[in-house]
Amino acid sequence: MIISRMSFGLSVVLLLVCGVFASQTQAAIVVDGRVGEEEGYSLLGSITPSKDANKVSDAKLYLHQDEVTFDLYVGVVLPLEFVDNSYGSDGSLPQTHTHSSWGGNKDNKHKFKHLLNSDDAEFVLTFGGEEIEFEIDYLKQFGNTYRADVVGGGDDDDDGDDDDGHGDDGAAIQAASSLEYNLENVAFLTSESPEVNLDYSTADPTLADWIFEVAYEFRIDGDVFNGVRILTDDGFADGVNFAIDKIHASPSKDGAFKDVTPNESFSSVAIPEPGVMAMAITGLIATGMSWGRRRERLAE
Repeated sequence: MIISRMSFGLSVVLLLVCGVFASQTQAAIVVDGRVGEEEGYSLLGSITPSKDANKVSDAKLYLHQDEVTFDLYVGVVLPLEFVDNSYGSDGSLPQTHTHSSWGGNKDNKHKFKHLLNSDDAEFVLTFGGEEIEFEIDYLKQFGNTYRADVVGGGDDDDDGDDDDGHGDDGAAIQAASSLEYNLENVAFLTSESPEVNLDYSTADPTLADWIFEVAYEFRIDGDVFNGVRILTDDGFADGVNFAIDKIHASPSKDGAFKDVTPNESFSSVAIPEPGVMAMAITGLIATGMSWGRRRERLAE
């Protein structure tokens, strides 16, 4: 009976411990336009705007390089003071679907059409004497779907076939935007975005997952790095430079991002320290043995 109790308790512990360690492994990044600490990125940096830095926050720069394929994952989240994913439609005012920070006749100032086939971003990555330069359209229409697209290469026809987001040299092999994520995963809203409050919360709780930050996310083929890691714990390796050549947002609120590079300071995306994990495992062992004793009492 004692062996049975211990066997059950240890089985529970093993399952729970495996779950703890699995949760700490680097999550596989999905390039879908949803960018953040929980998405599997390992580094977080910032990029200061080239204009109105006193009024506009820094953009966030998320980075991760796969240890096996050497693919480089990049996420750029633009500040809400610059542009956002709120938009309205024509009609009598007041309307509440475009955020008040657009000011004045706000619902006639920012519309879905301004984000579609208009806004884009140009990026440059240099390393080892090589330069990768490409442009990402924030949102394009392919048949009945909308998604981001890397300009140059691939199939740019409206059917969307085989257009895997290849840049002019084929290095950028995948791209997505936060508005693409919204339309595919939250709600297909092409006339008005969710009704938005001052703090960017939504009036409709069923649309609470709508991402108002404009974000570009992309993956660069690891083959171009020839098996070399271009990221360190402190950011980009020596001789590697990343820059935003230009962010085109028409219209935008304040600020600009043109010919800007990341600030020197990067931080690691936090994971629990070994001491914290050890305490958690100790607690799980006690929990497992307790379950085993309770199971024996119930059996008796």
